[in-house]
Amino acid sequence: MNNAVFNKIMEFAPTIIALILSILIPIGFSGSSNSSSNNNSSTNNSATSESFNKKDIYATINQGDKLDNNGCTIAYIDMDRMRAYSAAHCKHEKGEQAWSNGKNIGVFGRGETIQSLDNNGLDGVVDTVEINLYDNVEGNNSFSGNNVVKFNDINIGDKVCFMGRATIKPYCDGEVKSFSGKARVISHGDYNSIPGDSGGPAWIPGKGFIGIVTAGGKGDTYIDIMDNSYNVFTWD
Repeated sequence: MNNAVFNKIMEFAPTIIALILSILIPIGFSGSSNSSSNNNSSTNNSATSESFNKKDIYATINQGDKLDNNGCTIAYIDMDRMRAYSAAHCKHEKGEQAWSNGKNIGVFGRGETIQSLDNNGLDGVVDTVEINLYDNVEGNNSFSGNNVVKFNDINIGDKVCFMGRATIKPYCDGEVKSFSGKARVISHGDYNSIPGDSGGPAWIPGKGFIGIVTAGGKGDTYIDIMDNSYNVFTWD
């Protein structure tokens, strides 16, 4: 190769190299991005404890949403305490991760099922479990509002609404029929809660949330009163 040809090749070499790099570098970045995206997708959809990082999880939940763990319903979200509540008789383990709408929202905490309240000065039973929510989970009580009605403000004949995962739409044709001690109110109507409604919200229109749906039959819907659940367990 004579010097003239060699010099001509060297003259265009930088341009050729720059052109090759301009093609290869974006391809490299694109491949890296896809790999990262795939890894994130795998992490977010995995139910193993090793895959969760609180800072990476975000969800908005509402009372009436289904708990994926056990098929029950979320009754109430207390954003001040960062807790949600449901029925304790639904299968769960303390410390188990709680899922709703396909998202990990927190972990199950304390729960009591059919426990006598006599030692607390409240005769009756309670069926309540708490879910400790992650810091970046938000919640709404769009059916009842945030106000929790005091036990003494619940009266025979008060109109009662309830709903749950199975009933889906609020049923508001029931009314307070009686009390079981000071821990449970019984609402009666043409329709009662059915399996799958457990853990659902119950409320008095114009007053607020009264408690958690726990059972039903023969027109009666059993509701554990939230005001007394707060008192008994002092949800600190």
